Amino acid sequence: MASDIYKTLLDEKINSFLQCYDDAGDIYRDDSKIFHMGEYGQYRERAFKELLRTVLPKKFGIADGFIITQNNKHTTQCDVIVYDANIPTLISSNTAQMFPAESVQMIGEIKSTMSRKEFIKALRKMAENKKTILEERNVGAPEQVSKNETDNTIGSFLVCNKLDFQFKDLSLNEIYGDINPKYWHSVILSLKDGVFAYCLDFSKASVDFKQKFEKENGDLSEKKVFPYPIYVISNNETLLLNSNYNSQIDYPEYIKAFICHLYSICNNIWKYSMDPIEYLGLCGESFFKE
Repeated sequence: MASDIYKTLLDEKINSFLQCYDDAGDIYRDDSKIFHMGEYGQYRERAFKELLRTVLPKKFGIADGFIITQNNKHTTQCDVIVYDANIPTLISSNTAQMFPAESVQMIGEIKSTMSRKEFIKALRKMAENKKTILEERNVGAPEQVSKNETDNTIGSFLVCNKLDFQFKDLSLNEIYGDINPKYWHSVILSLKDGVFAYCLDFSKASVDFKQKFEKENGDLSEKKVFPYPIYVISNNETLLLNSNYNSQIDYPEYIKAFICHLYSICNNIWKYSMDPIEYLGLCGESFFKE
């Protein structure tokens, strides 16, 4: 069963988001040119955050800004940061918003119509940010929301209006080069093209992998769509997934599938704790000296 009321309310939120995405061009366009790119982008970012807020619990905050680590490193600016609202954040309304790496659940980029070159640049930037977060966050024991090592990550997504090229003609190796697959994007939404996610290709899996996967997840004959580029089985065997999966759901139904995808990521990934003493570099030091 499903709730017709909930679906109707979500449809209203999606329609409002789509309207805002279209309106941004009219509001910030003068003589066929965008006269304030910063405000133009922020208008669309705010619209998407309002939509995402509809499905995410309040324990998750949604913002934009930079992510910092206890080792004095930081990411470039992220259009969307979903973070654990229970972890203290360093937010300044007058400058930039800063979030400790341990609080981050997802990062995202919000774009307009994208060329092949712009698309690759945006995904590589997001992968580098993801790498900084995963490599530099506190390695203390996380809260394992799921038992699968696959979920020991963060989500990363890109939303754009349209791709002016065929995604299926672009390989992941061409996008990411020598960047480790664990830092690749989780899911992509193009409003005019559909949702691009990962699909498990069992033909590349070992017999042991298939047996353990079937035991943990069920029928192998079903198409398995996942929010990460790799899948780790219980013996730590890792399988690189096929990413050229475009959902064939009708527009705008695939937008619902996309935001539900993001909901699942936030609820399943492992949770880390931020230690302010580590960030201050005071470990092992005495506060009281004679």
